[in-house]
Amino acid sequence: MIARLIRWFAARQVRNRATLGGNLATASPIGDSAPLLLALDASLVLVSGRGERTVALADFFTGYRRTALQSAEIIREIVLPPFTASAGCVRHADFIKVSHRRELDISIV
Repeated sequence: MIARLIRWFAARQVRNRATLGGNLATASPIGDSAPLLLALDASLVLVSGRGERTVALADFFTGYRRTALQSAEIIREIVLPPFTASAGCVRHADFIKVSHRRELDISIV
C-alpha cells in the first residue's frame, strides 16, 4: 500500500524533495499521505531538545492546518503498528487515487 502511495504522491517536483513527515506536518486536508496512514493506525514520534513523545496520527491533526506539534518539535518517525493475523482476523487495506490528473489533484477517502 505504501509503495502505491509513493508512486502517486504529490507532483514530480515536490516528490523529489518532499518527505512524508512534511506532508503530514503541513496538515493540509488535501495531503496524499494522511488518509492511508490514518487507516493503518500510524503514530508519529515527535522530537525536540526537550525530549520525544509519540502521538497517534488520529490525534496529531487538531484543526484546519493545525497539528499537535509543539514549538521546536519535528517529526522523527512514522510508526505503523505490527499486524499479526490471529483468531481468523484478516486485514485488508489499499491505496487508490481517483483523479482526473495523475499529479496535483485532491486526495479523498
